[in-house]
Amino acid sequence: MDRFRESIMFVRVVWRRIREENVTFMAGSIAYQAFISLVPLLVLTLFVLSVVGKEQFAARLTTTLDAALAPNVAPIVSAAFQLNPTAGTSIVGMITLLWGSFRVFRGLDMAFSEIYGTQQETTLISQILDGAVALISLIGALFAMTLATTIFVALNVPYIGVVTPLLLFAGLLIAFFPMYWRFPNTDISIGETVPGVFVAAVGWAILQAVFETYVVFVGRLDTASLLGAILLLLLWLYLGSFLLLVGAVVNAVVASVRSPTSAISSNTSSDRVP
Repeated sequence: MDRFRESIMFVRVVWRRIREENVTFMAGSIAYQAFISLVPLLVLTLFVLSVVGKEQFAARLTTTLDAALAPNVAPIVSAAFQLNPTAGTSIVGMITLLWGSFRVFRGLDMAFSEIYGTQQETTLISQILDGAVALISLIGALFAMTLATTIFVALNVPYIGVVTPLLLFAGLLIAFFPMYWRFPNTDISIGETVPGVFVAAVGWAILQAVFETYVVFVGRLDTASLLGAILLLLLWLYLGSFLLLVGAVVNAVVASVRSPTSAISSNTSSDRVP
C-alpha cells in the first residue's frame, strides 16, 4: 500500500511540474520548428538526387517510403517528392532546414535546462555537441519506427505483431538515452537517466501504434488529403515532443528525490515525494 501511495504521489508531482514548467507550450514550439524543417529536407534530398541523375532511384525511394513510413508522414513525403525543385528553391530549403534544425535542437536543450533548473551551455563546442546528440537521437528514433513498420508490413510470419513493438521499444531506448544523459547540463547517473528514457520510449511506441490504428480504421475518409496528413503530422510531432519533455520531467523529479542536496533538488523542493 505504501508503494502504491508513493507511486500516486510521484505521478502527482510529475503532473504538477508539467504544468508549472509550461511543458505543453515548449512542446508546441519544438513541434512547429520540426515541421518547418521537414519539407525543406525532402525537397533538398530530391534536388540532390536529380542533380546526380538518379531520377529512377528517386521514384523508387518515393514508393518505398510510402510503404515504410508512418501513415501520417507518407502523404507529405509523396507530395514533397512530386515537386520540381530548382537550385534556388533548394538553396532556400537548405537555409530553412539548417535554421529549423538549429531551433529544434536549441528548443530541446532549453526545455531540458528549464525543467532541470540548470544553466544552458553557451560555448560553441557545447552547442555543437548538443545538436549532434539531438540529431543522432531523433534520427535513431525515426529509423527505429520506420524499420519496425517496414518489418511489420514486409514479413508475414506468426507473432510478428508481438515482436515488432518490442523491437521498436528497444530501438527507442537506445536512441533516446544519449539525449537524456547529455541535455540536463548537470551530472546525473544512469539510474537517474533511465526512467525518463523508459517513459519516452513507451510513449512513442504507443503513439506510433495509435496513429497507425487510427489511419487504418478511422482515417480513411478524412486523412487521405494532404491537408489531413499535415494535421496528423503536426499532432504527431506535438505529442512526440510532449512525451520527450515528460520524460525529462520524470528524470528531474527522480533526481530531486535521490539527491535532496543537489542543485536540481533546490529547484524542486516543493515537489519532493514523501
